[in-house]
Parts: sequence; structure tokens; C-alpha cells
Amino acid sequence: YLYPLVDAIPYRSIIFYDQLGCGQSSEPKDVNAYSIDKAVDDLEILLKKIGARRFHLYGQSFGGILAFEYLKRVAERNNK
Repeated sequence: YLYPLVDAIPYRSIIFYDQLGCGQSSEPKDVNAYSIDKAVDDLEILLKKIGARRFHLYGQSFGGILAFEYLKRVAERNNK
């Protein structure tokens, strides 16, 4: 349902990200691999790897929680 954004916003790069165990990503056997902190860590690793410095972040359902927690972490880091 979000793929039409690629055509609607052709002047932006759009990355569709599946969190661990969701969509097309692998599903770990260890349930301890799932946590909000680890999901935010994974997102930060991805953003650093692709060199994203300025971007719009959108998430729905758990993706919305992940986006909020990521922004909260960045804000807390910048306020220290």
C-alpha cells in the first residue's frame, strides 16, 4: 500500500524497511532478539550504513513506535 509513494515522490529516495522478523526479514529463533532497543539499534545501523544524515521517517503500527523511540533516542543523545 505504500509502494505508490515511489511514483508520487520521484525526487526522493524511498527505503522500505522491514524490522527483524517482519515482512521479508529473517525471523530469529531466540525471542530475546526482539526488543524496542534492539530494533532502534538495527535502524541506527542501517541509517549509518546508507549514509542517511537528513531524512523523513515514517512508520505505522510497530514502525510508528520504532520511529518515535528512534527520535527520542536522538533527542536524548543531543541534549547531553
